[in-house]
Amino acid sequence: MSILQMLFHREVDYATSGGTKLEPGNGYLYHVFTDTQSAQNFTLAKIPNETVNIDYIVIAGGGGGGATRSEPNNQSTYGSGGGGAGGVLTGTSSLSLGTYTIRCGSGGSGGTDGGGSGGRGSDGTPSYITGIATATGGGGGGYGTWSGPESTSYGPGNPGGSGGGGAAPAKSKGTGISGEGNPGGQAIFSGNVTAGGGGGSGGNGGNNTTGGVADTYPNYSSPIIAPAIPSTHRPNWSPVVGSNGYYASGGNGGSNTSSSSITTLGGAGTNDPSLNRDGKHHTGAGGGGFRGRFGFSGGDGGGGAHGLVIIRIDIS
Repeated sequence: MSILQMLFHREVDYATSGGTKLEPGNGYLYHVFTDTQSAQNFTLAKIPNETVNIDYIVIAGGGGGGATRSEPNNQSTYGSGGGGAGGVLTGTSSLSLGTYTIRCGSGGSGGTDGGGSGGRGSDGTPSYITGIATATGGGGGGYGTWSGPESTSYGPGNPGGSGGGGAAPAKSKGTGISGEGNPGGQAIFSGNVTAGGGGGSGGNGGNNTTGGVADTYPNYSSPIIAPAIPSTHRPNWSPVVGSNGYYASGGNGGSNTSSSSITTLGGAGTNDPSLNRDGKHHTGAGGGGFRGRFGFSGGDGGGGAHGLVIIRIDIS
């Protein structure tokens, strides 16, 4: 930054509004959007030239994890699939003076125990900057039932920005959308599954089927962005995003009951019923699926995490 720039604050050259505005002193101006209830505006009211280049990250809501059905007479029930992470789009765009519409996607709700299609996790909803980028919500995780006709209908994971994991036994994963995320895990009986960003598959017994680990986006790391995150979410959000900027990991599939199976990077939900199965808000992570084991009651899946949108402007 030149001596002249230090003498005259850059707000003389830029007049912007929308979301939470951050100027951390690193040569960039950030606008962070986290409100999932309604559309918001990003406005360029004054810029040094006719256009300005922005960087952005658009993260959709993560898919909900599947439920596991409670079966009578202690029948063996298969674990449900974890929710897929919301799609992530990054890039640059040249903007002129004006107002641009922003929407942040919500995380999908977890599936509910009790039978029927409601046992599958709901898909996350899209996030977008109108006319620039739209990221697709993560796919919901498959519903874990016993090995009857319902397992064929409700076991597969949904497609999405990242695909949801399928419920065991061997139910299909959801497909990820090119450029946004990755497929979910393929449901299995044993072994481990990872599928970068996709939901982990369901299993039975002690299988450990984890969701895919998030990608890193250090330009939007927690030390920079945390002041814009609602204080109620910040204590959990900050450590999982971290200095590397981990966003959008897949929820764990419902099988292992050990807390060691938690996928922390990117804030994905765990499959451990004794812990919080919901994805951490504003990370775009998938929710965890409920476990499936002989003689255990079923339970609901975890909710996917809300997404967010960040716009960055070089003011150096």
